[in-house]
Amino acid sequence: MKSKELYDFISNGIASAVKDYEIDSITSIILENYFDCNVVNVIKNTDVGIEESKIIDILNEVKYRLGMGEPIQYIVGRCKFLNCTILLNRHVFIPRQETEEMVYSILKNGICGKKILDVCSGSGCIGISLKKNFKSLDVTCLEIDRNAIIKSQESAKLNDIYINFINLDIFDDMVLSIGHYDLIVSNPPYVLESEKKYMSDRVMSYEPSKAIFVSDNDPLVFYKRLKVIIESSLNNGGRFFLEINENFANDILLLFSCNNIKNVKINSDLNGKNRWISGQV
Repeated sequence: MKSKELYDFISNGIASAVKDYEIDSITSIILENYFDCNVVNVIKNTDVGIEESKIIDILNEVKYRLGMGEPIQYIVGRCKFLNCTILLNRHVFIPRQETEEMVYSILKNGICGKKILDVCSGSGCIGISLKKNFKSLDVTCLEIDRNAIIKSQESAKLNDIYINFINLDIFDDMVLSIGHYDLIVSNPPYVLESEKKYMSDRVMSYEPSKAIFVSDNDPLVFYKRLKVIIESSLNNGGRFFLEINENFANDILLLFSCNNIKNVKINSDLNGKNRWISGQV
């Protein structure tokens, strides 16, 4: 079977299981992960060299799981994040484009210093991508979920880098004694519990809620704790980047606008939404 024919076969096969606007992107993910076939192969219409029966078996399984609402990233067990491959399972939140934008901003502006702390690291996508692009960095990822750390360690190995992982609750006082850093970055839970009704079934049924949601009674609880960590563990002149809920951008800005923290700024993503806050001590 030729690659163009395979592309059409897959896209037509999954059409009833996904939304129309998802067909092309999901088809591309399936082709790349199951058949080692990328866009260039499709354009050149190369020979795939796989038996049709095997293609049908793969399509049937993927279509069934998509129909059950499972995200394609969990089905294939990985996703791309900048120039890294991040391994996934249901213990880790699927990295989003907005987080990529924040990390890209860090990379574009350069990193002053060597020691990096990624708090609430989840899949490890932030720490791994920083380390892969600046091999000299000393990166530590802090995460409460042991299963998420195991998967992150596998991703680090896949990307041929070493990262120090610490299995610890952000609210544990031991966090304040693990070291001092030149850069602290975090994508903590920030979606309100009351916003669950707006979330897709895929998110609610498959992704780890503890990595996403925070109580309406204290929506800034993680940022309050991050402020303590930053004040305690960030070296003089060090910087921080924290992904935020756009609805609380001004509240978070006010929280971090104090005498010992400077250059606090709200940063927008490509859609013009307030997406992360940055600053310096």
